[in-house]
Order: sequence, then C-alpha cells, then structure tokens
Amino acid sequence: MRALRWILISVGIIVVLALLAIAAGAFWLNSFIRSDSFKHEVEARAVQSLGGTVHIETVDFNVLEGVKLQGLVTQIDPAHAGGQGALLVKAEKVSCTYAWKELFQRRLKLTGVTLDKPQIVLTKQATAPAPPQARPGFADGGAAQGEGTALPFKFVLDLAKINDGAFSVRDASGATTIDLQGVNVSANTAPY
Repeated sequence: MRALRWILISVGIIVVLALLAIAAGAFWLNSFIRSDSFKHEVEARAVQSLGGTVHIETVDFNVLEGVKLQGLVTQIDPAHAGGQGALLVKAEKVSCTYAWKELFQRRLKLTGVTLDKPQIVLTKQATAPAPPQARPGFADGGAAQGEGTALPFKFVLDLAKINDGAFSVRDASGATTIDLQGVNVSANTAPY
C-alpha cells in the first residue's frame, strides 16, 4: 500500500512538471512571436518569396487559433513580374490556422488562410512581355532557377478564404478597367 502511494505521488509530480514545462514553452513561444524581431523576420522572408516590399503592423499568436497578421501591405513591382504588371495588396487582417502535429515533422501545414477586407490592385504595364527565354526565373527550356533548394518548412495549404474584399485592374495610364467590391471567396486548395 505504501509503494502504491509513492508511485501515485511520483506520477503526480511528473504530470505537474510536464504541465509547467508546457506552460513555460507556450509563454516563451507567445512572447517570441509577438516580438519585433519575429515580425521583421516574417517580413524579410516574405520579401524573399514575393520579390516586393512587405509591411506588417502587428503579429499575434494563439496556440488554439493560429497566427494573425494585422495591417499586411505588400507591393510587387513590374520588374519582378517580367514587366507584365505591378500588384498592390492591402489586408486588414490575415488569419492563418495550422495543424500543430505537423510541426514535429518540420512541416508547417496551414489548414486555412483568411484575408479580411483585402484590397487588391493589379496595374498592367505598357511594355510588351519579354520572350519566354528572357523572362527572369526561367532558363534553358523553361526550368525554374533555384529548383531543388530546400526550405526548413514545407508549406501545405488546405483552405483559402477572402472576406469582404476589393479587386481592381488598372491599365498603364492608371484608369480602372475592372472594379469589384464585396468579394467573398472560399477555396478548398487541398487537392492542389
């Protein structure tokens, strides 16, 4: 009877220590994600991926809900798009949910990305597009340059959603040719 009591006390101590370790880890992760250094790292990686400027006002994290970016603004210039056009995206809030079990396999699986009140403006350029062999990012038969480089995380997206968005297309003079307001779109991207 005495041995059983010591076993139960030992198990209880181990459970309490495990809960304290989880709480400390969650507190550290939460404070790290809300720091300016993390925000600047996210902006820098987005600039590398998109080839344009990226600005984020704040980053918020909740273990249960995911990552929320407030005030996302990105602009991709015509030089990055092979001279075809410029893209400006402003989103009030970007919410990203994820599958936390996938982190143990060094894979970030986004189960959903929701853009709240995005404003997307595409401006066409007056110049003609370059021939396929001269486009940036393609060489010798159209294979993408940098192919085979490994990222520390693999990104998998299951659901993309836009709430109350606006989409505009402008010609080279700046005149609006298409203007859509109140766009609500939900796409299951898992098969792709």
